[in-house]
Amino acid sequence: MFNFSNLYWLEESIEQGGLEVSTNEVEGSENNWAIFKKEIVPTKPVQIKTYKNGKKLDLHEFVETRLVSQKFIDILSQYNISGWSTYPVILVDKKNNPVDGYVGLAVTGKCGPQQREKRVKKQRLNIVGTDFIEVYIGYYFNPETWDGSDIFSPAGTAAIIVTEKVKKAFEESGITNVSFTPLTELESLQSM
Repeated sequence: MFNFSNLYWLEESIEQGGLEVSTNEVEGSENNWAIFKKEIVPTKPVQIKTYKNGKKLDLHEFVETRLVSQKFIDILSQYNISGWSTYPVILVDKKNNPVDGYVGLAVTGKCGPQQREKRVKKQRLNIVGTDFIEVYIGYYFNPETWDGSDIFSPAGTAAIIVTEKVKKAFEESGITNVSFTPLTELESLQSM
């Protein structure tokens, strides 16, 4: 039986004081979604401007755009992590001064769509503890649809799932602004 507890939902840990940016379409490209999935490769660097300057962390996430530091990329290479690529970005601050040290992360690893029927429905208290709400626990897909990459994205999403190998590499290396939730523990309020 396939062990989903060794796979993790990767996202920002939302450290306080990080950069906040907006992305502009690359001239001639379809959209940021296609760049993230590496369905298209930008012919020019993606232009990104901060609207709030802040700390330079190893991961900055903006919908389907992921900016990653050189340290992030070095760890992926050092640990022979599969399922990713990069694309160039031009990142500038609010005064149009360059912010160096980042590239865009494209996820080339794939798996099929979520199998929602495998989730467990539970009731729990809301965040303020006053009412019960219905939540869904777990994120599952058909294991036969996974290409075996260490970093991959389910069909129809901009989500990133990683293996235990990636989690350990990032934790050992001190990569900042990342959080890992085991797929078996991932909680959603609606169908994701």
